[in-house]
Amino acid sequence: MNRALFFLGTSLALLILVLGGCQSTNTDYCVVEGNIKGLSDGTTLELQDGWNRCKVVGTAVVKDGKFVFHPKVTAPTHVYMYQGDLQLQDFFLEPGTVIVDVNAEEGDEYSPNAKGTPSNEFLLKYRKLRDDGLEDSAKAMADSVLSLAETGPLAVLFADRHYRPSNKVLDALERLSPDLASLPYVAAQKEELSLLVKTEPRDDYKPHYIDLEFCDVDGNPVSLSSVIDNPKNRYVLLDFWATWCGPCVRYLPQLKEVYAKYHGKGLEIYSVSIDSSKSKWESFLKENGNEWINVLDNKGGGRKSKVWETYAINLIPMFLLIDGNTGEILFRENNPDLDTIFSELF
Repeated sequence: MNRALFFLGTSLALLILVLGGCQSTNTDYCVVEGNIKGLSDGTTLELQDGWNRCKVVGTAVVKDGKFVFHPKVTAPTHVYMYQGDLQLQDFFLEPGTVIVDVNAEEGDEYSPNAKGTPSNEFLLKYRKLRDDGLEDSAKAMADSVLSLAETGPLAVLFADRHYRPSNKVLDALERLSPDLASLPYVAAQKEELSLLVKTEPRDDYKPHYIDLEFCDVDGNPVSLSSVIDNPKNRYVLLDFWATWCGPCVRYLPQLKEVYAKYHGKGLEIYSVSIDSSKSKWESFLKENGNEWINVLDNKGGGRKSKVWETYAINLIPMFLLIDGNTGEILFRENNPDLDTIFSELF
């Protein structure tokens, strides 16, 4: 049997259990227990609700190398276990008994191992596949959550910016049970995805670019539309970046290479920096000699910035390729092989 299909079948069975298990009406919604190493008896532990502004929902005291939580929750959520400022584990709270072993000496490098309830067992299998390098099988598990009528915590977990297409993820969030749909974390996800679907190409949808206008290093406003409307430009690469972003800086040699090779054939680059410091941005450009169009949105890329309102940029570098003839966005990626893409286009 195909391994991906095997795990997909396993995931479907687990989802059925999750959907059934969430109907519990026990007054003691769930229990979290396990063994702990590296902390002395009498040490206080706490659970913070990651989907509800990190609200503390339970405390426990280490005794004989063990702990037991009786969290104060009435609906599924995702929590982090802390001892002081030290994060020890993360897992789902849902009806049943969550079993988790903790080694405080691992610090933030801990290996998640929660089990005993359907969602945690599902996540354990998913993480094992990824650790083993079986990305296709892991993705099949994630896709199974987003494709089915799953209304529980797994849908929230996998409704992540790393999974596409975003309209499919947004549909999954719209199906959530009311207790999960009301979480602040979910509201923020919906806001981001509602913006993202407007500029994310799909097999059945090629979105049109949204215009931007920012000032270049000389203080002159330069609009994206003016670059695209220039008949010399067959393709425009819209590049979101910042000088403090390591992966962005590492992409510069590739950008310089493709610009030198294809600019004369009709490629232009419109780079939007989200640096909050104009002087650092100007100094960086002067030192590195970026020859293409560079502009600055010094709002820092936050949720009140133009790059957020138009393109939902919360991950950089991010590249969007725009057809100069039609204005259509051909791809939106954060790690494209630009030379291969442009060698095929030109």
